[in-house]
Amino acid sequence: MHTPIPALKENSFVMRNNATASFLGGMIKSIEGPAERSVYGLPDETGVAIISVGDNSLLKKSGLLEKDVLRVVNNKPIKDIGSLLRIMQSLGNKKQVPVELY
Repeated sequence: MHTPIPALKENSFVMRNNATASFLGGMIKSIEGPAERSVYGLPDETGVAIISVGDNSLLKKSGLLEKDVLRVVNNKPIKDIGSLLRIMQSLGNKKQVPVELY
């Protein structure tokens, strides 16, 4: 599935702990371990799961849902939260970014 999301803006990404982070008005988590791989039905342990979507969040406005897993952003694979952040920060002034979900 290809869904455009808004490019990262300053202060829209906040780490809560090693496992979760605030992102575009929702909460995300890196996929870790076989149990999470199984829960999301993934072929491997890469990607970032959306674990909550705020009512007025940019995630929701972009059509993303809880339990969606970001696997590719701007044609680049997402391994974990760190790789997602690096890609989003490299986008500069882009208004929308294509993503692939699982």
